[in-house]
Amino acid sequence: MADKRPAETPGIVRLAIVINALLLAAAIIVPRRFNNTRNDEEGAGAAVAFAIPMALILAIGAAAAIRAYILARRQDRPMRWTAFLPASIFLLGIAITLGLVFSQSY
Repeated sequence: MADKRPAETPGIVRLAIVINALLLAAAIIVPRRFNNTRNDEEGAGAAVAFAIPMALILAIGAAAAIRAYILARRQDRPMRWTAFLPASIFLLGIAITLGLVFSQSY
């Protein structure tokens, strides 16, 4: 009879959480240095400084979840919910950004 307990969360997921947290900090902090100017080119720089780390967060989070899924399928066991934590940092970043925009402190 197969073991139906969830598979262990791979170490790559923990590493992805740390990397994504650092990228989230960069996505929130770096665009603020472009905020003081009124030049349109600087506004584009702020948008790129936000978009690149957020895209990386999505890609790393998806890769970690896919890797956890593959490892769980090899063991014929269900995947733990913690495999989605790196990808959920993207949603946290969007929520923080919306909070800063709506409070006009960005």
